[in-house]
This record gives sequence, structure tokens and C-alpha cells, in this order.
Amino acid sequence: MGKLKYTVNGFMKDMAYTAYLPGFFNDYEDSFGEAESINVELNEIPMTMIGKTQKKSITFSEDGLKVNIYFSDWREYNSKGKEKSKPTPQSVFESLKNLMNKAVSEYNDQFPNKNENG
Repeated sequence: MGKLKYTVNGFMKDMAYTAYLPGFFNDYEDSFGEAESINVELNEIPMTMIGKTQKKSITFSEDGLKVNIYFSDWREYNSKGKEKSKPTPQSVFESLKNLMNKAVSEYNDQFPNKNENG
């Protein structure tokens, strides 16, 4: 099984978010069976892209050896383009947890014989 790797961009680089990422992702290290590459990308959606189609959040290679998870969130802006607010760390982690659990479930459904944990 591969090591889970993640990259962080945008406001999620703030310590309020990144401080908890290593422990958070440790819980998912052994969740993708025989996958050799597990990459999670955490991105901020730029103001100009809010409401537009984003990348597919979860993809697996045909053989189940590569897992890519794309998570994104955005800040809220006022009509003049000034930041009004950004998501709380709690809301980001709750959404990320839901996405990660969905990815594990989809992986296990799609590759039942590759899951060493059951």
C-alpha cells in the first residue's frame, strides 16, 4: 500500500487548517487497499471560478493502484471583491472527512479484492 500524500493551496495553507492535516490523514493511510499512490489536493476555488464546473473530486486508475482526491472550498466576497469570510476549520474538516469517507467507500465498492482491511 502506498503512502498518502497531500498538497495544500490557498487559504487552507493557514495554520488553523494545516496543523491538523497530518493526524487527520493518518486515519486514512490504510484505507485504500493495495493502492500505491494516494494523492489528496486541497485547493481554494478562486472568486472567478465559484459556481463553475470543478475537477471531479475522486478518481481511481483502472487497476486501483492510483487514487486522486480533489477537495476545494472558497472564501466569500462582498460586491466590491473584498473578502467577507472564509470557511471555518471545523466546516472544512467536516466536508473533507465526508469526501474522504466517500472515497474509501467508492474504492472498496470498485475494488473489493484490493482491500486488505476487509
